[in-house]
Amino acid sequence: MNKKESLKAKIEQKVNWGKADLWTKYDFERLSEMIFEQTRTRLSVSTLMRFFGKVNYNSVPSVTTLNVLSQFVGFDDWRSFPSSKFKLGKIKIPVLLGVVLGTLLVVLYYVISFPKNSDFSFFSKKVLTEGVPNTVVFEYEASRANGEVFISQDWDTSRKIKVDKNDKYHSSIYYHPGYFNAKLLVNNKVVKEHGLLIKTQGWLGLLERPFGVHPIYLRQSDYIKGDSLEITPKTIGDYSKSEWISIYNYAEFTKVSTDNFSVEGFVKSTSDLTINPCNKVQIIVQSKDEVLIIPFVQKGCEGELEVYSYGTTLASKNNDLSGLGTDMKHWQKFTLRADKAYVRILLNDRIVLFVPNSTKPSDIVGVQVKSQGELHIKSWDLNGISL
Repeated sequence: MNKKESLKAKIEQKVNWGKADLWTKYDFERLSEMIFEQTRTRLSVSTLMRFFGKVNYNSVPSVTTLNVLSQFVGFDDWRSFPSSKFKLGKIKIPVLLGVVLGTLLVVLYYVISFPKNSDFSFFSKKVLTEGVPNTVVFEYEASRANGEVFISQDWDTSRKIKVDKNDKYHSSIYYHPGYFNAKLLVNNKVVKEHGLLIKTQGWLGLLERPFGVHPIYLRQSDYIKGDSLEITPKTIGDYSKSEWISIYNYAEFTKVSTDNFSVEGFVKSTSDLTINPCNKVQIIVQSKDEVLIIPFVQKGCEGELEVYSYGTTLASKNNDLSGLGTDMKHWQKFTLRADKAYVRILLNDRIVLFVPNSTKPSDIVGVQVKSQGELHIKSWDLNGISL
């Protein structure tokens, strides 16, 4: 294992999300936030995905990137990160045999004494049928655990909460709607997990806050105007500096799958272009396993876009995403149409992009719109379901 691969392994070990080959774009977004919180230096999602080989890129990582990642795992910089060279010639044979024997004994101990996954149980119930904030009560059985027990309320196991293995219940508050994979862990190993859908009551508008701070919820009467949703400076009030305005609609849609769906509607963002010149809007379609994220921006701002399609990332750095730029100040009709092979993106009934649909089929559980400025949407439809 070379020095770079050793650094990758250290990061994988720290966040405990499994191998980076299986991470989604959400994982890299959270990793970017974690790195910023610890080092006060932000590495972009695309930089992290290139480092971990999720995006084809021939150049080597910059020293700045390597320094920040080394600091994230506890070293001063890349120079101080240890080389993983292993010099067998300097190790005496008896010492080597002792190490091998000790390792075998440890492995044998765990094979014999460590409980099986079937020795644990993990369930949950929601206090509210739908709506947020929503308290979820987890019921678990982990008394046979050899070590510490944790519950992670979503996919991000680095934010797990330690619980007493002899207790039976633990409660968590979910401030955002969505589909989550709650997990029971023993010594950082997942032993049980299950899906958890936090539904909305129709459309839910909120203002995103810095990580770790719960969002600000908007009253439906302030933004639902007939068949349209309008979040304007009058709606937002003193909180207009929020990084994102978000609109959610999560429910148990009847057998709408990632390999056969169509979402369409109209959207515009009429922010002051001197303050927010790009008027970026993201259309998100969430399934139980993956997510589709399609951005639209003001014409001229297409150079810093990323499309994420159920396991595949396309960045404007090495793809032509110019078709996703348009006049966001006026109503734009969008259509996202998926089959088993592709997701077709249409703008005003014209195909502007094909992206691969490379994930296994999974039920769709929600749609979301995110905007960096004033937002208007209307006439939304999902497989004939008026949202």
